[in-house]
Amino acid sequence: MSIEEKFDFRKFIQRIYITKNPDHVYKMWTTVENIEEWNVKTASYHTSEGILKNRNDTIQKDDEYEWIWNDGAKLNGVILEADDKENLRFTFGNDVIVNINLKQIGERTLVELIQEHNFEDAEMKFDNYMACFPGWEFYLINLKSVCEGGIDLRENNPDRDFLVNI
Repeated sequence: MSIEEKFDFRKFIQRIYITKNPDHVYKMWTTVENIEEWNVKTASYHTSEGILKNRNDTIQKDDEYEWIWNDGAKLNGVILEADDKENLRFTFGNDVIVNINLKQIGERTLVELIQEHNFEDAEMKFDNYMACFPGWEFYLINLKSVCEGGIDLRENNPDRDFLVNI
């Protein structure tokens, strides 16, 4: 039995609790000002008509984004769902969909990230999984760190290959 038969590389789920309310956590994903605090070095959001949104404007369905990380990696995508409360869905590169679901549980918010794709090629499935799973793991931990303690764990001046916190 192959590893692909044992393990589904088309989808993964990650969850983390954050001691903030869902509204706060949702805003961390949906404005340029906030997403730059924990995820990307620079971001821009545009309406579907190409109009640049202000840094503190909340994204809406059909808006487009550009994210650039500290290592220079760049990604563009489209917001597929944004309910202004607890659900966010967006494209993440070619043929990849990310769903963010927030749920208040007591004093905390459960953040659930689900990433899915429909790649047919086994190598593309594996490569996407291996690139994205650890990346999202770090950034969810960094989101928690920034929300709860104000500490950004990213290395803002990466000068080495294979740093885990860029």
